[in-house]
Amino acid sequence: MFLWILICILSAWTVFTVINVWTLPSLASFSVPKRPGLISVLVPLRNEERNIPALVRSLRQADDLKTEFIFLDDHSTDRTKMLLQEAVLYWPNARYIEGAALPEGWNGKVHACHQLSREAAGQYLCFVDADARLHADALRWAEGALRKQDASLVTGFPHFKTEGFWGRLLVYMQHFVVYAHLPVAAANRTTWKPFTAAHGAFLFFSRTAYDKAGGHAAVKQSLVDDMALAQNIKSQDMKTLLVSPGPAVTCHMYASSREAWLGFSKNIFPGIGRSMPIASAVITVHTLFFIVPGFLLLAAIATAEWQLAIPYVLAAALRAAVTIKASHPWWTVLIQPLSSGAMIAVLIYSIYLDKTKKGYSWKGRTYQ
Repeated sequence: MFLWILICILSAWTVFTVINVWTLPSLASFSVPKRPGLISVLVPLRNEERNIPALVRSLRQADDLKTEFIFLDDHSTDRTKMLLQEAVLYWPNARYIEGAALPEGWNGKVHACHQLSREAAGQYLCFVDADARLHADALRWAEGALRKQDASLVTGFPHFKTEGFWGRLLVYMQHFVVYAHLPVAAANRTTWKPFTAAHGAFLFFSRTAYDKAGGHAAVKQSLVDDMALAQNIKSQDMKTLLVSPGPAVTCHMYASSREAWLGFSKNIFPGIGRSMPIASAVITVHTLFFIVPGFLLLAAIATAEWQLAIPYVLAAALRAAVTIKASHPWWTVLIQPLSSGAMIAVLIYSIYLDKTKKGYSWKGRTYQ
Protein backbone atom coordinates (compact mmCIF):
# COMPACT_ATOMS: atom_id res chain seq x y z
CA MET A 1 0.00 0.00 0.00
CA PHE A 2 2.80 2.46 0.93
CA LEU A 3 4.47 1.90 -2.45
CA TRP A 4 1.35 2.75 -4.44
CA ILE A 5 0.57 5.83 -2.33
CA LEU A 6 4.12 6.97 -3.01
CA ILE A 7 3.65 6.34 -6.75
CA CYS A 8 0.35 8.25 -6.87
CA ILE A 9 1.70 11.30 -5.04
CA LEU A 10 4.89 11.42 -7.10
CA SER A 11 2.86 11.09 -10.32
CA ALA A 12 0.70 14.07 -9.37
CA TRP A 13 3.75 16.03 -8.22
CA THR A 14 5.52 15.41 -11.52
CA VAL A 15 2.52 16.72 -13.47
CA PHE A 16 2.39 19.80 -11.21
CA THR A 17 6.09 20.49 -11.79
CA VAL A 18 5.84 20.12 -15.56
CA ILE A 19 2.94 22.61 -15.63
CA ASN A 20 4.84 24.91 -13.28
CA VAL A 21 7.98 25.17 -15.39
CA TRP A 22 5.89 25.49 -18.55
CA THR A 23 4.03 28.53 -17.15
CA LEU A 24 7.16 30.24 -15.81
CA PRO A 25 7.90 33.13 -18.21
CA SER A 26 11.37 33.58 -19.68
CA LEU A 27 13.01 36.94 -19.11
CA ALA A 28 14.15 37.08 -22.74
CA SER A 29 10.54 36.67 -23.95
CA PHE A 30 9.79 40.28 -23.03
CA SER A 31 10.56 43.04 -25.50
CA VAL A 32 12.76 46.07 -24.91
CA PRO A 33 10.61 49.20 -24.25
CA LYS A 34 10.53 51.76 -27.05
CA ARG A 35 10.94 54.58 -24.54
CA PRO A 36 13.12 53.17 -21.74
CA GLY A 37 13.37 54.80 -18.34
CA LEU A 38 16.45 55.54 -16.25
CA ILE A 39 17.76 52.42 -14.51
CA SER A 40 20.07 52.53 -11.49
CA VAL A 41 22.15 49.36 -11.25
CA LEU A 42 23.26 48.99 -7.64
CA VAL A 43 26.03 46.60 -6.62
CA PRO A 44 27.14 46.00 -3.00
CA LEU A 45 30.58 44.41 -2.68
CA ARG A 46 32.56 43.00 0.23
CA ASN A 47 35.81 41.15 -0.50
CA GLU A 48 34.86 40.52 -4.12
CA GLU A 49 38.17 41.05 -5.93
CA ARG A 50 37.83 37.75 -7.80
CA ASN A 51 34.48 38.82 -9.29
CA ILE A 52 35.09 42.47 -10.20
CA PRO A 53 36.79 42.11 -13.63
CA ALA A 54 34.08 39.82 -15.07
CA LEU A 55 31.31 41.80 -13.34
CA VAL A 56 32.49 45.07 -14.85
CA ARG A 57 32.83 43.57 -18.34
CA SER A 58 29.31 42.21 -18.05
CA LEU A 59 27.73 45.46 -16.87
CA ARG A 60 29.50 47.59 -19.47
CA GLN A 61 27.75 45.53 -22.14
CA ALA A 62 24.42 46.60 -20.64
CA ASP A 63 25.41 50.28 -20.48
CA ASP A 64 23.39 52.89 -22.34
CA LEU A 65 22.67 56.58 -21.94
CA LYS A 66 19.77 55.90 -19.56
CA THR A 67 21.62 53.61 -17.16
CA GLU A 68 23.72 54.50 -14.12
CA PHE A 69 25.94 52.08 -12.21
CA ILE A 70 26.78 52.59 -8.54
CA PHE A 71 29.20 50.31 -6.69
CA LEU A 72 29.59 50.29 -2.91
CA ASP A 73 32.61 48.84 -1.15
CA ASP A 74 31.47 47.49 2.21
CA HIS A 75 34.76 47.66 4.17
CA SER A 76 36.59 45.06 2.09
CA THR A 77 39.95 43.77 3.27
CA ASP A 78 41.15 42.65 -0.18
CA ARG A 79 41.69 44.65 -3.41
CA THR A 80 37.99 45.35 -4.00
CA LYS A 81 38.26 49.10 -3.38
CA MET A 82 41.26 49.56 -5.67
CA LEU A 83 39.68 47.54 -8.50
CA LEU A 84 36.42 49.49 -8.24
CA GLN A 85 38.23 52.82 -8.35
CA GLU A 86 40.07 51.72 -11.47
CA ALA A 87 36.88 50.39 -13.09
CA VAL A 88 34.91 53.65 -12.81
CA LEU A 89 37.80 55.94 -13.75
CA TYR A 90 36.95 55.98 -17.48
CA TRP A 91 33.30 54.93 -17.21
CA PRO A 92 31.09 58.04 -17.34
CA ASN A 93 27.90 56.28 -16.20
CA ALA A 94 29.51 54.59 -13.20
CA ARG A 95 30.66 55.69 -9.79
CA TYR A 96 32.01 54.19 -6.60
CA ILE A 97 31.10 54.98 -2.99
CA GLU A 98 32.49 53.81 0.32
CA GLY A 99 30.12 52.16 2.74
CA ALA A 100 29.43 53.70 6.14
CA ALA A 101 30.06 51.80 9.36
CA LEU A 102 27.53 49.05 10.02
CA PRO A 103 24.93 50.29 12.54
CA GLU A 104 23.68 48.03 15.30
CA GLY A 105 20.70 45.92 14.25
CA TRP A 106 21.49 45.89 10.54
CA ASN A 107 22.56 43.04 8.27
CA GLY A 108 25.71 44.05 6.35
CA LYS A 109 24.43 43.51 2.81
CA VAL A 110 21.06 45.07 3.63
CA HIS A 111 22.76 48.20 4.94
CA ALA A 112 24.95 48.39 1.85
CA CYS A 113 21.89 48.14 -0.42
CA HIS A 114 20.08 50.77 1.65
CA GLN A 115 22.96 53.20 1.11
CA LEU A 116 23.00 52.45 -2.61
CA SER A 117 19.27 53.13 -2.90
CA ARG A 118 19.74 56.57 -1.36
CA GLU A 119 22.35 57.42 -3.98
CA ALA A 120 20.25 56.23 -6.93
CA ALA A 121 18.43 58.57 -9.30
CA GLY A 122 16.71 55.93 -11.41
CA GLN A 123 13.06 55.34 -12.16
CA TYR A 124 13.99 51.67 -11.70
CA LEU A 125 16.38 50.12 -9.19
CA CYS A 126 18.20 46.91 -10.09
CA PHE A 127 20.17 45.30 -7.26
CA VAL A 128 22.82 42.95 -8.63
CA ASP A 129 25.19 40.70 -6.69
CA ALA A 130 28.91 40.86 -7.45
CA ASP A 131 28.90 37.27 -8.69
CA ALA A 132 26.16 37.96 -11.27
CA ARG A 133 26.77 38.44 -15.01
CA LEU A 134 24.13 40.07 -17.22
CA HIS A 135 23.25 39.70 -20.89
CA ALA A 136 23.47 43.03 -22.73
CA ASP A 137 19.64 43.26 -22.89
CA ALA A 138 18.82 41.80 -19.45
CA LEU A 139 18.03 45.16 -17.85
CA ARG A 140 15.74 46.28 -20.67
CA TRP A 141 14.00 42.91 -20.80
CA ALA A 142 13.31 43.28 -17.06
CA GLU A 143 11.92 46.76 -17.62
CA GLY A 144 9.73 45.41 -20.41
CA ALA A 145 8.49 42.59 -18.16
CA LEU A 146 7.71 44.98 -15.31
CA ARG A 147 5.73 47.28 -17.59
CA LYS A 148 3.86 44.59 -19.53
CA GLN A 149 2.83 42.65 -16.42
CA ASP A 150 2.13 45.76 -14.33
CA ALA A 151 4.49 44.40 -11.69
CA SER A 152 6.52 46.20 -9.04
CA LEU A 153 9.38 43.71 -8.83
CA VAL A 154 10.90 41.38 -11.42
CA THR A 155 13.21 38.67 -10.12
CA GLY A 156 14.27 35.13 -10.87
CA PHE A 157 16.68 32.35 -10.04
CA PRO A 158 19.61 32.78 -12.43
CA HIS A 159 21.64 30.22 -14.31
CA PHE A 160 24.16 29.02 -11.72
CA LYS A 161 27.82 28.24 -12.15
CA THR A 162 29.61 26.90 -9.09
CA GLU A 163 32.51 24.68 -8.04
CA GLY A 164 32.65 21.44 -6.07
CA PHE A 165 30.37 18.41 -6.32
CA TRP A 166 28.53 19.02 -3.04
CA GLY A 167 28.34 22.73 -3.79
CA ARG A 168 26.57 21.96 -7.06
CA LEU A 169 24.08 19.70 -5.27
CA LEU A 170 23.11 22.53 -2.93
CA VAL A 171 23.15 25.36 -5.46
CA TYR A 172 21.07 23.52 -8.06
CA MET A 173 18.50 22.64 -5.40
CA GLN A 174 17.39 26.30 -5.40
CA HIS A 175 15.70 25.82 -8.75
CA PHE A 176 14.27 22.50 -7.63
CA VAL A 177 12.76 23.87 -4.43
CA VAL A 178 11.08 26.77 -6.24
CA TYR A 179 9.98 25.11 -9.47
CA ALA A 180 8.73 21.92 -7.83
CA HIS A 181 7.04 23.51 -4.81
CA LEU A 182 5.85 27.06 -5.58
CA PRO A 183 2.67 27.47 -7.66
CA VAL A 184 4.11 29.87 -10.25
CA ALA A 185 0.75 31.09 -11.55
CA ALA A 186 -0.36 32.01 -8.03
CA ALA A 187 3.01 33.63 -7.29
CA ASN A 188 2.75 35.89 -10.33
CA ARG A 189 -0.96 36.65 -10.28
CA THR A 190 -1.75 37.12 -6.60
CA THR A 191 -0.40 39.23 -3.78
CA TRP A 192 -0.61 36.42 -1.22
CA LYS A 193 2.74 36.45 0.59
CA PRO A 194 3.16 32.66 1.02
CA PHE A 195 3.25 32.43 -2.80
CA THR A 196 6.50 34.37 -3.10
CA ALA A 197 10.03 33.68 -4.29
CA ALA A 198 12.94 35.99 -5.08
CA HIS A 199 16.68 35.80 -5.64
CA GLY A 200 19.01 38.54 -4.46
CA ALA A 201 21.38 38.21 -7.42
CA PHE A 202 18.84 40.07 -9.57
CA LEU A 203 16.08 42.27 -8.10
CA PHE A 204 14.53 44.80 -10.50
CA PHE A 205 12.18 47.25 -8.74
CA SER A 206 10.00 50.11 -9.71
CA ARG A 207 11.45 52.91 -7.56
CA THR A 208 7.98 54.01 -6.50
CA ALA A 209 7.10 50.50 -5.31
CA TYR A 210 10.44 50.03 -3.56
CA ASP A 211 9.92 53.21 -1.55
CA LYS A 212 6.27 52.41 -0.82
CA ALA A 213 7.28 49.01 0.62
CA GLY A 214 9.91 50.63 2.86
CA GLY A 215 12.96 49.53 0.89
CA HIS A 216 15.84 47.83 2.64
CA ALA A 217 15.29 49.85 5.79
CA ALA A 218 12.13 47.83 6.38
CA VAL A 219 14.09 44.54 6.37
CA LYS A 220 17.29 45.74 8.03
CA GLN A 221 17.72 42.65 10.25
CA SER A 222 16.81 40.05 7.65
CA LEU A 223 19.31 37.38 6.62
CA VAL A 224 17.09 36.54 3.65
CA ASP A 225 16.41 40.08 2.49
CA ASP A 226 15.36 39.15 -1.07
CA MET A 227 12.36 37.20 0.18
CA ALA A 228 11.53 39.81 2.81
CA LEU A 229 11.61 42.60 0.19
CA ALA A 230 9.35 40.64 -2.17
CA GLN A 231 6.87 39.89 0.61
CA ASN A 232 6.82 43.56 1.61
CA ILE A 233 5.95 44.46 -1.98
CA LYS A 234 3.00 42.06 -1.83
CA SER A 235 1.96 43.34 1.59
CA GLN A 236 1.35 46.70 -0.12
CA ASP A 237 -0.99 44.96 -2.60
CA MET A 238 1.57 45.15 -5.42
CA LYS A 239 2.62 42.33 -7.73
CA THR A 240 5.95 40.57 -8.03
CA LEU A 241 6.90 38.72 -11.21
CA LEU A 242 9.01 35.58 -11.00
CA VAL A 243 10.74 34.80 -14.30
CA SER A 244 13.23 32.30 -15.61
CA PRO A 245 16.30 34.43 -16.42
CA GLY A 246 18.03 31.59 -18.27
CA PRO A 247 21.33 32.76 -19.79
CA ALA A 248 20.28 36.42 -19.39
CA VAL A 249 21.49 36.35 -15.78
CA THR A 250 24.28 34.02 -14.70
CA CYS A 251 25.41 33.74 -11.10
CA HIS A 252 28.88 32.40 -10.27
CA MET A 253 27.74 31.32 -6.84
CA TYR A 254 30.33 29.98 -4.40
CA ALA A 255 33.85 28.95 -5.35
CA SER A 256 33.86 25.72 -3.34
CA SER A 257 31.63 23.22 -1.56
CA ARG A 258 32.68 24.74 1.77
CA GLU A 259 31.51 28.20 0.68
CA ALA A 260 28.21 26.72 -0.44
CA TRP A 261 27.77 24.96 2.90
CA LEU A 262 28.42 28.16 4.86
CA GLY A 263 26.23 30.27 2.56
CA PHE A 264 23.24 27.94 2.71
CA SER A 265 23.58 27.32 6.44
CA LYS A 266 23.19 31.09 6.85
CA ASN A 267 20.07 31.27 4.71
CA ILE A 268 18.08 28.07 4.79
CA PHE A 269 16.56 28.03 8.30
CA PRO A 270 16.05 31.83 8.48
CA GLY A 271 14.57 31.54 4.97
CA ILE A 272 11.66 29.48 6.31
CA GLY A 273 11.11 31.89 9.18
CA ARG A 274 13.02 29.73 11.68
CA SER A 275 9.91 27.55 11.78
CA MET A 276 10.50 24.08 13.23
CA PRO A 277 7.16 22.75 11.88
CA ILE A 278 8.15 23.82 8.34
CA ALA A 279 11.66 22.42 8.79
CA SER A 280 10.23 19.12 10.02
CA ALA A 281 7.86 19.00 7.04
CA VAL A 282 10.71 19.66 4.59
CA ILE A 283 12.84 16.91 6.12
CA THR A 284 9.93 14.45 6.17
CA VAL A 285 8.74 15.16 2.62
CA HIS A 286 12.19 15.01 1.02
CA THR A 287 13.06 11.86 2.93
CA LEU A 288 9.87 10.07 1.91
CA PHE A 289 9.62 11.20 -1.70
CA PHE A 290 13.22 11.63 -2.83
CA ILE A 291 15.54 9.67 -0.52
CA VAL A 292 13.41 6.56 0.09
CA PRO A 293 12.97 6.01 -3.70
CA GLY A 294 16.75 5.69 -3.95
CA PHE A 295 16.73 2.82 -1.46
CA LEU A 296 13.73 1.28 -3.22
CA LEU A 297 15.73 1.32 -6.46
CA LEU A 298 18.54 -0.60 -4.76
CA ALA A 299 15.97 -3.08 -3.42
CA ALA A 300 14.51 -3.47 -6.93
CA ILE A 301 17.95 -4.27 -8.34
CA ALA A 302 18.68 -6.73 -5.55
CA THR A 303 15.34 -8.56 -5.71
CA ALA A 304 14.28 -8.05 -9.35
CA GLU A 305 10.95 -6.67 -8.02
CA TRP A 306 10.95 -3.87 -10.59
CA GLN A 307 7.79 -2.17 -9.38
CA LEU A 308 9.95 -0.94 -6.49
CA ALA A 309 11.86 1.22 -8.98
CA ILE A 310 8.78 3.19 -10.09
CA PRO A 311 9.07 5.90 -7.35
CA TYR A 312 12.71 6.51 -8.32
CA VAL A 313 11.77 6.83 -12.00
CA LEU A 314 9.00 9.30 -11.14
CA ALA A 315 11.31 11.35 -8.88
CA ALA A 316 13.85 11.43 -11.71
CA ALA A 317 11.15 12.58 -14.16
CA LEU A 318 10.13 15.34 -11.75
CA ARG A 319 13.76 16.43 -11.45
CA ALA A 320 14.20 16.23 -15.24
CA ALA A 321 11.50 18.87 -15.73
CA VAL A 322 13.46 21.25 -13.48
CA THR A 323 16.81 20.26 -15.01
CA ILE A 324 15.64 21.05 -18.55
CA LYS A 325 14.13 24.41 -17.55
CA ALA A 326 17.14 25.48 -15.49
CA SER A 327 19.81 24.01 -17.82
CA HIS A 328 21.36 21.87 -15.09
CA PRO A 329 23.82 19.07 -15.94
CA TRP A 330 22.01 15.86 -16.95
CA TRP A 331 23.50 13.88 -14.08
CA THR A 332 21.46 15.85 -11.53
CA VAL A 333 18.42 13.88 -12.71
CA LEU A 334 19.96 10.63 -11.49
CA ILE A 335 21.12 11.72 -8.05
CA GLN A 336 18.10 13.52 -6.62
CA PRO A 337 18.33 11.39 -3.42
CA LEU A 338 21.81 12.83 -2.80
CA SER A 339 20.63 16.36 -3.53
CA SER A 340 17.76 16.08 -1.06
CA GLY A 341 20.12 14.52 1.50
CA ALA A 342 22.57 17.42 1.14
CA MET A 343 19.75 19.93 1.58
CA ILE A 344 18.48 18.16 4.71
CA ALA A 345 22.00 18.07 6.15
CA VAL A 346 22.56 21.80 5.70
CA LEU A 347 19.08 22.53 7.09
CA ILE A 348 19.84 20.52 10.24
CA TYR A 349 23.16 22.35 10.62
CA SER A 350 21.42 25.71 10.15
CA ILE A 351 18.92 24.77 12.87
CA TYR A 352 21.81 23.77 15.13
CA LEU A 353 23.53 27.15 14.65
CA ASP A 354 20.30 28.95 15.45
CA LYS A 355 19.26 26.94 18.49
CA THR A 356 22.74 26.94 20.08
CA LYS A 357 23.08 30.72 19.49
CA LYS A 358 26.37 30.17 17.68
CA GLY A 359 25.14 32.49 14.92
CA TYR A 360 25.75 32.51 11.19
CA SER A 361 29.14 33.60 9.86
CA TRP A 362 29.67 35.16 6.45
CA LYS A 363 32.51 37.32 5.08
CA GLY A 364 33.96 38.10 8.47
CA ARG A 365 30.67 38.97 10.16
CA THR A 366 28.51 36.93 12.51
CA TYR A 367 24.73 37.25 12.69
CA GLN A 368 22.25 35.82 15.17
